[in-house]
Amino acid sequence: MQRASLLGTIVVALTFGIGVAAAAEVNLQQQREMIQQNLSTEPGQPMPSGFRATVGQKVPGSVSLKQLPSNLKNQISSLKNEEYAKFNNNEIVLVNPSGRDVVATIQGASTTGQQRR
Repeated sequence: MQRASLLGTIVVALTFGIGVAAAAEVNLQQQREMIQQNLSTEPGQPMPSGFRATVGQKVPGSVSLKQLPSNLKNQISSLKNEEYAKFNNNEIVLVNPSGRDVVATIQGASTTGQQRR
């Protein structure tokens, strides 16, 4: 009987954990879409030769960083200190300005991207 109870607890815990993870992914997807929509009319800049934006990589000094719109910072609290760069291919790169580290990317016209964990 105890074994069945333990197994039931594990099943519930796993189910709840998967539900939370799925909800978090939906929230991240919504945030990416919100960022992309808010920055869709912003002009892009050339991607520096040899630079590939990946999470944790330093953004070259030649890349201009911009402040995110205040409505985004108010709606997504994790963006309070981040800046962004948008490139001609419509890739949006979120950057920690103090170290110029890429913290997230939003690829082109799609809403897929990487995010620091």
